[in-house]
Amino acid sequence: MAAKNTTNQFYAAVRKEHERLTKVTEYGVQKYSDEWIRRKLASVFFREVKTIEDIIFERV
Repeated sequence: MAAKNTTNQFYAAVRKEHERLTKVTEYGVQKYSDEWIRRKLASVFFREVKTIEDIIFERV
């Protein structure tokens, strides 16, 4: 069963925001830790951290 278009858009938005946050650097190093980024995304998108991890690593 194919995922709905809105679901695919949601996944794309999560991945795009994850990519944006990982590219934030200060003094040449990544500013935010990966754990912080996942927790922030979970808070922003109202999902569990595990769900965000599944979306980022394309397990869904």
